[in-house]
Amino acid sequence: MSFCYTETTVTNLSLVMGESPESKFMQSAQESTKRPLYPERPSEGIEDEIQRLAQFESGEAKKLELTEEERGEIIALEKKAGKILEAIYRITPQSDSFYPEYFLTPEGRTDFESIVGEALPKNSTPEDIKKILFTSELLKKADTKKRANLAGRSRDYDEEKRFVALSQTLDENGRIDITQASAPERINIIFTPEKKRKKLSLLRAFKSNLKHYTDNHPGVLAEKSPDFQKAFSGIVNLYISRTNDLIIDQNGSLFTLAEKRVLLGEEALTSDEQKLLEKTFGLENPEGTLARYDKFTFGASEEYDSLSGERDQISQELTQFADEFEAIYTKSILEKDALIRAKGLDPEKISTPNISPEQVIELAEEVLGSYGFLSDQPTSEYSKDRSEPAPDNKWQFVAREEFKTHAINIKRKIIKSSLKPQSIDKLISVTLAHEIEGHVVQAENQARVPLQLFQTLGGGRSVVFSECGAMNNQDFVSGEAFGFASPPHPHYIRAMERKLAGGDYLDCVEAFYNSALKETKLKRDLDKLTPEAFIKECETNLKLAINRTKRLFASGSSFTSEAGLLTHSKDTVYLEQVKLYQELKKHGLEKYVYVRGANLKTLLFLMEAGFLNPDDIQKPAFHSLKIWERIKDKYTQEA
Repeated sequence: MSFCYTETTVTNLSLVMGESPESKFMQSAQESTKRPLYPERPSEGIEDEIQRLAQFESGEAKKLELTEEERGEIIALEKKAGKILEAIYRITPQSDSFYPEYFLTPEGRTDFESIVGEALPKNSTPEDIKKILFTSELLKKADTKKRANLAGRSRDYDEEKRFVALSQTLDENGRIDITQASAPERINIIFTPEKKRKKLSLLRAFKSNLKHYTDNHPGVLAEKSPDFQKAFSGIVNLYISRTNDLIIDQNGSLFTLAEKRVLLGEEALTSDEQKLLEKTFGLENPEGTLARYDKFTFGASEEYDSLSGERDQISQELTQFADEFEAIYTKSILEKDALIRAKGLDPEKISTPNISPEQVIELAEEVLGSYGFLSDQPTSEYSKDRSEPAPDNKWQFVAREEFKTHAINIKRKIIKSSLKPQSIDKLISVTLAHEIEGHVVQAENQARVPLQLFQTLGGGRSVVFSECGAMNNQDFVSGEAFGFASPPHPHYIRAMERKLAGGDYLDCVEAFYNSALKETKLKRDLDKLTPEAFIKECETNLKLAINRTKRLFASGSSFTSEAGLLTHSKDTVYLEQVKLYQELKKHGLEKYVYVRGANLKTLLFLMEAGFLNPDDIQKPAFHSLKIWERIKDKYTQEA
């Protein structure tokens, strides 16, 4: 038994039951009530699955019985498939999103010339800029990192422009007026369409070969035990599901090619671009297609829209949970200072960002070292061009000017951090407890699963599990150290509700901002904020709304669209993880949120097949709290 691997383009893919995303979308919008087209959102319908997980944990549910020979055969086959998929995954098409208005400014023109080496024509229009960005060979050949930074500066300019325009409308009560504001304009440019096409072709061929293998080797599988067949089928389903995720990730960015075709004509497209467009479904309705991709990726509600007959993207249950949680969130904000003082601590000292980057690095490396995760290679030797971990396969904490927020890169085993000073509450609860004792611990547990798929890729969409473990760490450590909880805010849900109601980008910014404004007004009304501090916090909320709302508008989705669809609903995870953790905790199963790269269905399979030993799951030791105990005297009210 072996997996076949070719580069043949395959048109009849299997998504669920052997069908492709494209063929699925060509069906009627009316979904079958017998077999829903989309999976449920990760916090819905989880009670039965968690109960089943508890039964495996207790030994009440029977696991598959595989001989050592059978287990070895399955793992050997899986390793071959995993190596192939990893190789395809590492094909990295290059693309960047640009905001053309930036290049109409003197600063943007100078920036472009310094990076690209050619000047932009004077008196260019936005359409002229788009054409240049799409066609410039020098831009295509520019250093990838410098080009990405150029794109980032165009985004920063756009956000600052929206902020200046909207902040000028801000009144003494924090209200803003969006009626005269303009929406952003963005283009996404695929610089290596040949890599994009190759990656998609290989992903489709790989999945087709998986399906072909199981369909054409019934005799071989029939000779195996029923438990072997079930374990083998589970592995194949994991790979098909993960490959679908990767295909959707690639498909989602192709709609910009249609914009290029409209702007420049068919003759301006390369052969690879033309062939990519030929296989891109839903060009006549990008918003609808991206919304369907989103439901395949992040799930849909059990509820059906009465007009379209399709399942809603966000359920009434989740909206109701956001309403309930808003009260909890607001209460935590209002009580924060009092809770800090009850610990004998000074709120101002706690929240002042005066921990230097050097101190942050030192303490982060201490936490990594306490787990045995810290690399011997100095971070000064880390190169952005490196695609693998350090030589000792351990973690590095990398603080760089170009990193704006924290992020984990599991392929390189680095924790990215900015060079900005941090406050002690953010350092202890976010940098140390959330990022390292949450996400890094999760990544190490993922690597302990004896399947190649989990060494790099993971077994499926698992962002809710990932955030569940990390956010729980943050909340627990924040409460233990500083006295206050750190619950997620409901602002994303409010913006999503507005988008589903037909709101464009500016409408969603307003909804996000107004949600944040509620707590700011409460603090002012309780004399916790001076009029000057109130306006300053409103401005901070506005900047956050302008930035974060862009997450709801995936590449290919227009900022002016009023289609009433979600093209990127990932950020419900911050609320959904609360529901997930509450249910897991009822059964004493909290440790499972520390396994990265898995969702509930994946965990159930790994447990049933014996590929996950609950005793091997490392839980956080909360070394962050040990550090806090050592230094907390500096932050008391008397100090």
